[in-house]
Amino acid sequence: MHKPPHRIKKYLSVISLCLSWALLPTVSQASLQKDIQQVLKKHGLDQGKVSIQAIELQQGKTLYQHDAHRILNPASTMKLLTSIAAFETFGSQHRFSTAIYGNKKASSGELEQLWIKGYGSPVLVSEELSWMAQSLKKQGIRAVKGPLFIDDSYFEAENPIRFPGKTGKSVYRIVTSALSYNFNVPESLIYAGKRIDKTNPKSARSPLIDNKIMDPSYYTARAIKQSLAQQNISVSGPIKFQAVPPTAELLLLHDSQKLSQIVAALNKYSNNYIAEQLLRLLGVAQFGQGRSKAGLAVLSKTLKKVGVSKHNYRLDNGSGLSRKNRLSAAQLTRLLQHALNSSYGEDLVRSLSIAGVDGTLRRRFQSSPLRGKIWAKTGTLYQVSALAGFMLVNKQPVVFAILANGFDVGIPQVERAQQAILERIARELKS
Repeated sequence: MHKPPHRIKKYLSVISLCLSWALLPTVSQASLQKDIQQVLKKHGLDQGKVSIQAIELQQGKTLYQHDAHRILNPASTMKLLTSIAAFETFGSQHRFSTAIYGNKKASSGELEQLWIKGYGSPVLVSEELSWMAQSLKKQGIRAVKGPLFIDDSYFEAENPIRFPGKTGKSVYRIVTSALSYNFNVPESLIYAGKRIDKTNPKSARSPLIDNKIMDPSYYTARAIKQSLAQQNISVSGPIKFQAVPPTAELLLLHDSQKLSQIVAALNKYSNNYIAEQLLRLLGVAQFGQGRSKAGLAVLSKTLKKVGVSKHNYRLDNGSGLSRKNRLSAAQLTRLLQHALNSSYGEDLVRSLSIAGVDGTLRRRFQSSPLRGKIWAKTGTLYQVSALAGFMLVNKQPVVFAILANGFDVGIPQVERAQQAILERIARELKS
């Protein structure tokens, strides 16, 4: 049976008492350094750029480090910083809203106009649109005589994130909006019963590029209109963009899942869209600006709070889908230690993949003695591999980060090296 992640925090909570205990078995630094150096060489990482740090948390003892302060591309372990900033800003119980407004409701159940206002929910999905339509039907609404208005003004207009592949051609885009659903990836390519030809962007108002919707607000409005039709609520007018006027009446306020659940979806499955939505929500919350740049300023504030110098990192986005982000293993372990000591510590740990069990780690560590004993975030780009999180060995919690860049071997080889390093550290703690 896998030990629940709250055990990690339980052991950490007695840290002040542990400082007065007799020392745990001493780690042979020379032997450990030599063995891990051999691991790096065996797996072809001795010529690459590597930043590693592992700290035993009960005594705050550094078990192993290698260029721990060297800043490298963290890939999707960047999502740890975004998650922690979101927990710090909103709290685990926070929910994000989507609102529906109308005006001039007649006794016959007709509305003159209808507005959909998005407040940046990262997890609005089809089932929730259906529920919203059903709720309007229960209010006696039968028809909308005028337009269906979209209000996505909570975020400012931005160009999508375009991530270049090895050839320099854009192969991935992240498009965010204050009003989006289904993570901005279509469940099917059907609009109001008409199938879209992916090769012909002109076949829809919101074309698909790299299987991403390039106009999320309009796409969501079309889906809402279809959900309304399924409840026999007709909308006679077109879809238009307009801010909700002060005279409009709030008909429905739909709240998302709790932030703790959203972060679990973000980290276990490394969802880039959720990360970038949260980044812009952070910008609104702290600076009143629904822009990625404002969100990055919040990430910087979070790093400053845990004692990271602003001159020793680089931030480009919140998901890690970038060649420009730079963090070190020491910065990641410091962030994780801070989080574990915070009120949301258990929620963060629960959001991480469990080695050999679920998320992006479900196929790794399958035959390892560490299966079920590691909670971590993975990160992978071309010539970039990262793993950062927590490990529990003999009731001893360890925080760790392993970043590797610029290697010439395949990703599976690097992942085997990460496993071997953690297994070697675990053996020392058991000895």
